[in-house]
Amino acid sequence: MKFSRVSPFLRVLHWSVVVLTVALLITGIFVLARFPDTDPSKLTTILRHMVLGFLVCVAVLIRMSLRFAGKYPPPVLSGITWVDLLAKMVHWILDFMAVLMAVTGVALALQSHLFEAIQDGNGMPANMARNPLLLIHAFVAGLFISMIFLHVAGALFHRFILRERKQDNTLVDSNDLTTV
Repeated sequence: MKFSRVSPFLRVLHWSVVVLTVALLITGIFVLARFPDTDPSKLTTILRHMVLGFLVCVAVLIRMSLRFAGKYPPPVLSGITWVDLLAKMVHWILDFMAVLMAVTGVALALQSHLFEAIQDGNGMPANMARNPLLLIHAFVAGLFISMIFLHVAGALFHRFILRERKQDNTLVDSNDLTTV
């Protein structure tokens, strides 16, 4: 029997990604859509959105490199083969989707000349709303949200259906060691 505890660094990394991702999704879906392109504050909000997106991408790339190096705890397994396979896939897909969101966001900014607009302060680029990359970015966001719901459903499944507390060590630091 192996015992493990999620390190404080990994716990902070995980919950930082969670909080920043929720902020990004709320900003991207609800806040930016309400600003008219002529509003100068939309550019400032997009800049904040881009900076947060960059931070999430860096944090996720750190997490992925730790997974590749074997320094990240494996997903909590249920003993149900297809559920355990799904859990492993969802964790990698979540990381991939976060990076893909950043890549499509940067591609959108480059193709729309958004960086120049931010630097010059001349307002929103005229072609941004019609850019097909905006639709791709939004589509990836929808898939990302689906994976987040699947991840949360898995955590709730472990906690309330299987009545396990193994994943509690990602929430708080407890003195109790949990069995892997």
